[in-house]
Amino acid sequence: MSKAIASLLLSLATIIFSSISTTAQYKIPFDHKPLTTDSDMSEMMVEGIHRFLVERTDQIQSVRKTHLSFDFESSNSFDQSVKGLRTHLKNRCGAVDFRMVPELMVIADSNQQPLVLATKAVKTTAVSWEVLDGFYASGILIRPNSKIRARLVLLPDADTTPEEASGMLYETIGYQQAISALLKAGVEILMIQLVDRSDNFSGNRQLRKFTNQPHREWIYRQAYEVGRHIIGYELQTIFSAIDLFKKNVSNERSLPIAVAGHGEGGLLALYAAALDTRIDAALVSGYFGPRNRLWTEPIYRNVYGLLENFGDAELAAMCWPRKLVIEPGKVDQVLGPPEKTSERSGAAPGIIQTPEYLNVESEVMRAKGFLPDDNDHIHWISNPERTEVAPFSETAIGSLLHGLDIQTPEATSELEIPKLTYDHPWVDPLDRQQKIVRGMQSHVQDILQRCEIARDSTFWKPL
Repeated sequence: MSKAIASLLLSLATIIFSSISTTAQYKIPFDHKPLTTDSDMSEMMVEGIHRFLVERTDQIQSVRKTHLSFDFESSNSFDQSVKGLRTHLKNRCGAVDFRMVPELMVIADSNQQPLVLATKAVKTTAVSWEVLDGFYASGILIRPNSKIRARLVLLPDADTTPEEASGMLYETIGYQQAISALLKAGVEILMIQLVDRSDNFSGNRQLRKFTNQPHREWIYRQAYEVGRHIIGYELQTIFSAIDLFKKNVSNERSLPIAVAGHGEGGLLALYAAALDTRIDAALVSGYFGPRNRLWTEPIYRNVYGLLENFGDAELAAMCWPRKLVIEPGKVDQVLGPPEKTSERSGAAPGIIQTPEYLNVESEVMRAKGFLPDDNDHIHWISNPERTEVAPFSETAIGSLLHGLDIQTPEATSELEIPKLTYDHPWVDPLDRQQKIVRGMQSHVQDILQRCEIARDSTFWKPL
């Protein structure tokens, strides 16, 4: 070692030790105590953040009351009093894009023959329509051959196809009794396919990169960056379906409209009824309760700042004076995302379970507390055993029909739902799911491209 380097090191050491000595003599100008813990500081930080957020979530319910000012003088005055809340919720859910004027299209097979099944009493058609520019919804339209008295947007849980839910497949149970009762009462049903929780199309085939994020999370993560949301896209689908009903030029234009959902569909039915006053009655099954453990649910249910303004009770109150039926319906457990593999990973944890009966009941009672005593629009389907029930029970369907001013049909034999046979051409459910996922993804990516143009015009050019 040269003398010059040794001299430099000695100088640095002198400066360091001098600094330590000066610091040790400096008096800290506030009360303090030495940090003596041997615990992992990063773990302590995470635990502290967790504790703060849980406490904040518990406190937030009282904060919401300061944002609420319901005016029950009339339906018009009520809508005016919640106009700001509805706009705020739409923005947070990303349901903000201009919807296309919908044109109902009948899906055809490879021979260009329309996909239609019919019996003497019922006609079932595979349909699609454009919701947003380039994004198409898909499902089945079930129409009774009797006089149409009302129209219903029906939303099965995310992993249930319309064919399974309607009873078109022999090996599934679905909601046949409910659908039969609705059809006998003269209700036309448009059943929508939701984005499911598989990961078949979560990734990029050209790049050979995939993830085990369920489709709902796959869309959620992309959309969140540009102020959109999987919930918002599916709300837009519901609103577009109502546009279709209202667009009918026949004398059926004034027919009442309802929405009914189970599980993930129940979430959407609740949000849609709170936002769209064209919905005359709604049925929510398998989704209702306090959301103070929302962080345990899948990440695609996360809406930024939701709990500051909205719990399920507040959303239920926002449906006034239109009929809202709440049922403690059973849902299939979701214990996490699709299984992680060496080629597919990256999904967030999160579980879905049947809401506990007492929790649902308490949230219903909290919702009723917002309402005038003489004008309660919420019908709670209570159960003497205080347990969950099968979705879309006879009592729930009867209450929904009552909200539409339709008499419940007599309990006779069920209507015969058209059945799919293995040799009958129909929509490939996997192909349909891919088109819906890719349609949402393309819409998100198009917005992402437009963001750069928006930044240039609103930020860089003025600068």
